Amino acid sequence: MGDLVKRDVATPDALRQKRVVLAELERDVVERELDLSTLQRTLVAFEAKYVRIVGTRYAILDDLNAKIAEAEARGSPDDATIQEKARRARQSADESAAGDNTEHEGAPVIPFEPPPELKSFYRLIARQLHPDLGVTEEDRQCRHEWMAQVNDAYHQSDQDSLRRLLEEWQASPEAAQAGKTDNGLDQVIRKIGQVRQRIDSIERAVEMLQTSDLFELYANYQTERDNDRDLFQEMAAKLDQEIADGERELASLQQE
Repeated sequence: MGDLVKRDVATPDALRQKRVVLAELERDVVERELDLSTLQRTLVAFEAKYVRIVGTRYAILDDLNAKIAEAEARGSPDDATIQEKARRARQSADESAAGDNTEHEGAPVIPFEPPPELKSFYRLIARQLHPDLGVTEEDRQCRHEWMAQVNDAYHQSDQDSLRRLLEEWQASPEAAQAGKTDNGLDQVIRKIGQVRQRIDSIERAVEMLQTSDLFELYANYQTERDNDRDLFQEMAAKLDQEIADGERELASLQQE
């Protein structure tokens, strides 16, 4: 009987402590989700800018180099080394062309710079429907689908869609069921474990992005921009000169 009374007295205090831990982790995971989503979209926009300014020029240069190699190969049909060089140059040019977005060359690329109010709205929604706050696996999957829509709207800087998603979630049966759920000690402990796992997953995702070649280029670009240098324009100018040189060389070969 003594053990039973002691356990009944201790449980409410233990539950309160765990709820405090869970609340802190919930705030932490939402901030991390926001940072990850922002970084992902920032790099997508940055890569699009790179392709438009630099990538298209590399594709043009690769095609020129292939045409030069092919012209040289026509002049030496029996030289296997020159023939192979031409084949490899054309293969490289075809690969560059496949990844080129020339049709969007003139379209402006808008950098992803979400305003504070958009971030605040994201936090508000994520706190209510984050997948790791779900009770069952079905609930978590449902919340995951909602969260994917939230991220899409955030990436588009579409606050109206975020507001609509929040209203739809609050009126959904899933949200109503969540409000009725009794978050006992076991339930809270389970959620703590889920949120911690998600935090670990986010840390790995961020680390993967921050160790990528794209992020290294982005970091260099930002550093040079802070020094009033436009790295992409400098790269473009250098490539334009190489393209001009290549066009002259090709014209010379075609005249022979």
